[in-house]
Amino acid sequence: MKSCHGFSPSFSQRYLCLPIYVKCGTNYTFYIENIVSIILFVTLTRLLFLFSYTPYCRSKWLRMVLIFLPIPFLMYQIGNLYDFQKFVDEEGAISFFKDSFEISDYNFSRFIKYQFLFFCVSAIVTLVLLPVRMIISFGAQSIPKIKFNFFINKNIEIWRSSMNLTNTALR
Repeated sequence: MKSCHGFSPSFSQRYLCLPIYVKCGTNYTFYIENIVSIILFVTLTRLLFLFSYTPYCRSKWLRMVLIFLPIPFLMYQIGNLYDFQKFVDEEGAISFFKDSFEISDYNFSRFIKYQFLFFCVSAIVTLVLLPVRMIISFGAQSIPKIKFNFFINKNIEIWRSSMNLTNTALR
């Protein structure tokens, strides 16, 4: 059965981590951190923008959980980003390859670095924005509904009456 969600986490893991595994093998030690970053980014981005279309968007308990759940993931992701940056600064991204120092390996090591940084920082941003989105959704439901139709209808009536005045003045 195919997923209709388009860019799924398994798709991104397969096509973003497989080339790293083929090229680096076991020298790349950040597979788990990379996969977790990809899953968090893709899943939370979907949740961030499409939460109102889910069947559980009215659940107050779930929204409350989604306010506090990102905190440990945020600390985990910041730790991953720090560890990766420390490794790249101390040993260099080229050290993911055994003893090969070709220019193509250097370019691929830049891809590895930028790919990890993109997904890790993007996951951190979505982890920060998700509680804000949930708090806004609480606020949107707790504010009493103001009947904007009254204001719109009143403005339309004023506009129509002014148009009638100008039309009669032109005749």
